[in-house]
Amino acid sequence: MAYCKVDDVNTLKGDLTLPQATEIDNFIERASSDIDAALSERYQVPITTTNETTVSILKAITSSLACGRMVLAIAIASEDTSTQAYGRALIRRAIEGEGQAIGLRELREGRFILPGATLKSGLTSANLFALRISSPKPDGVSDKSYFEYFYESFR
Repeated sequence: MAYCKVDDVNTLKGDLTLPQATEIDNFIERASSDIDAALSERYQVPITTTNETTVSILKAITSSLACGRMVLAIAIASEDTSTQAYGRALIRRAIEGEGQAIGLRELREGRFILPGATLKSGLTSANLFALRISSPKPDGVSDKSYFEYFYESFR
C-alpha cells in the first residue's frame, strides 16, 4: 500500500525533470515497502488508519524518501553534485525528520507512537521502549539497524 501519491512527490522535485508517473509509482511503492519493513516490528503493516496525523506523517516520509531516491538516481547518472546533495537531504529528511515533525527513525525506535495505527499483538505504548532495548543484534553490529546502514552512505 502506497502512503503517498505521485503529486506528493512532484511537489518536492522543484524544477527537476523526473521520470514518468509510472516510474514514480515504483519509487513510491519501494519507499512504502521500506517503511513497512522498518515499522513491522511494532505495527501491523501496511498501516491503514485514517488518523490525519498518522496519514500526514507517513505521506511526508514516503514522498521525501521516494523523491530523494529518484533525484539521486538522476543525479548520479549525470554526476551533478548539487542535485545529489538535494537527494541526500530528502532522504535525511525522511529518516531523521529534518525539516518535518517526525522521521522514520523515531517511529522505528518507538519514540513516537502513530495515533490510530494498530500495534502488533502483545505490544503497548508502554512496552515499545523495552522492545527497542532488547532487540537482538548480530555479531559486530552496533545499535544501528540494517536499514540505517544502507542510508549511512548518504550522510
